[in-house]
Amino acid sequence: MIRYPPAALALMFWSWQTGAWVPGLGLTAWLAWAMRTDKRWQVSDKSLERLVDLTSLLVIGVVLYEYSKGPLTAGIFAVLRWSPLLLAPLVSAQILSARPGVTHRALFLSQRRSRSADADRTLDLRPVYLASCLLAAGTAPGSEALSSHFIGLLALAGAWLLWQQGARRHWPLMLGLLVITALLAYAGQLGLREGQSRLEDAAIAWMGDLFFGSGDPYRARTALGDIGELKLSDRVLYRVTTDAPLKAPLLLRTASYNRYFDTSWLTRERDFAPVPRVNDGWQWAPDATAVASTPSVRIGTYLKRRGDLLPLPSGTWRIAGLPVGILSRHPLGAVKASDGPPLVQYRAFYHEAASDDRPPDDIDLRVPLPEQAVLDELVDALALSQADPEAALQRVRDYFKTGFRYTLELPGPVRGQTALEHFLRDRRRGHCELFATASVLLLRQAGLPARYAVGYSVQEQAAAPNTYLVRRSHAHAWALVWHHDRWWSLDTTPALWANLEADRRPLWQPAADWISQLWYRFNLHRLNPETKDNPWLWALLAILSLILAYRLRLGRRFIEAGAAKRRTLAVASNSPIADVARTLTRAGWPRRAGETDRQWLQRLQREPELHETMQDIEAIQRFNERAHYHPAGLTPAQQRQLQREIARWQTRWESLRSRR
Repeated sequence: MIRYPPAALALMFWSWQTGAWVPGLGLTAWLAWAMRTDKRWQVSDKSLERLVDLTSLLVIGVVLYEYSKGPLTAGIFAVLRWSPLLLAPLVSAQILSARPGVTHRALFLSQRRSRSADADRTLDLRPVYLASCLLAAGTAPGSEALSSHFIGLLALAGAWLLWQQGARRHWPLMLGLLVITALLAYAGQLGLREGQSRLEDAAIAWMGDLFFGSGDPYRARTALGDIGELKLSDRVLYRVTTDAPLKAPLLLRTASYNRYFDTSWLTRERDFAPVPRVNDGWQWAPDATAVASTPSVRIGTYLKRRGDLLPLPSGTWRIAGLPVGILSRHPLGAVKASDGPPLVQYRAFYHEAASDDRPPDDIDLRVPLPEQAVLDELVDALALSQADPEAALQRVRDYFKTGFRYTLELPGPVRGQTALEHFLRDRRRGHCELFATASVLLLRQAGLPARYAVGYSVQEQAAAPNTYLVRRSHAHAWALVWHHDRWWSLDTTPALWANLEADRRPLWQPAADWISQLWYRFNLHRLNPETKDNPWLWALLAILSLILAYRLRLGRRFIEAGAAKRRTLAVASNSPIADVARTLTRAGWPRRAGETDRQWLQRLQREPELHETMQDIEAIQRFNERAHYHPAGLTPAQQRQLQREIARWQTRWESLRSRR
């Protein structure tokens, strides 16, 4: 049994670590009174089950409330932090009802209707409560709190050792063991922390962009040469709000690439440079402030924990309202946000003339040897080499606009031709990756530096004005061309491609979009640092608590120890074991509804705390069954023998109980 001083010290330790002095001192005083008073609480098994349900509801309510304001982990840690307060009613019910513990039947919903003997096994909640106090004390944030928590645990362990009679006689040995244990524990927690960090890094590196990622800044594998059909999810990834209605699709870029090899675009530059903070935002392109009347867009998106590539219009030079710890930029234009909340809304200021990507070099003019023949023919046919850059760009636009069609069907490899050659010579239809790759390489073959860009096309109008939805199926690819000392976007994919994508959406897509919008609004509200506490949440929890508290109907509350002897469960006065039944009921072991005498006594024999006191009950039970079921009942001699057995059992009961 847990003595009061260690429990009191644990509660005070929790109060000190978390700053919860008012509930801590109140719980300490309450448990001190509960352990010392002669008052006892008559709690039926049904009432105890309802009390467990109420505690479960409170735990769920705390998790939901904290989750409405932050991530799910905040709710879990809130439950752990306030577990001494949440578990106090259950522990109080056990102590004040003189029960040795709470049965599995009461604790677990799956055991409520079980007939197994294991369902009646009890769990002493006092050690659980002590452990919850110590664990809750470790939820205080900060390295200083962690250090004080470790030192406090050592002090509590030392106090507990001194509280034990045997340990005081061998205190040098106990102290040495405590020091060794402390050193091993400290080294172990350092190792666990480092191991967890390494495991998280390895898992993130391994998973990569498996689930709805925004892309790889170093490599973009295309579907050139694949067979089948290109299918993308219609899941909404971004919600974009513009200053004015869009007259043409807006391209949001996530990454750019300058090397083409074996149907994949990639870049060898690995370094991201930090973006400086300027006033209340992030800004690069120092001369961009001279650009007058730059437009802006507001973008809402989810972020991965370890960072994500941001979709941005070409020529973005400033980002405002982005609550992240680190913002970095790749030389080819990709912008990565790290150390931020799971959902963000930011405003991007852009102007194509403000593009600050790295100027071209010889890499931006390279064309793979297998593609040069067909591209040379096109350069000659379109007279791109003799035309000025603006005319060449217009001819490339017109060429793909008039003679090609958009399709999501993938033809697969063709013998004797590359995928790009088959697209340009014969098939003349394909998806955006083919149009973008062909445009980039054609421009390079004509002597114009070009790069491959990936991202999303903004064009689907939402219900709100100037608001647009960007889906996974809106993923797009286009060319970037160097002209007038800047990089400019060139999209040669036929304009009807988005309509073809929309026609393929399932009938239930509007319902899925509505649910997605609700979830987005909910997360936006709960993650907003300016969001105040919701009164309706507190009101809902209060109403639910009152309903369950009423259903508890604990009936008779506190009764004096003397009155408890007079107010037990009714037992038939002519029952042969009436005295035994009263004794067991007064001790907090009443018979359950529908339980026979034999089932009741056999259940109590399985209780660890009653095992020794119930050893002599079998003889009494045999006489009791004969009195009930034998036609002749008990003979006078058997009645006297029964009374002697009952007296012997009660003497043993009082003797053993007085020693506890």
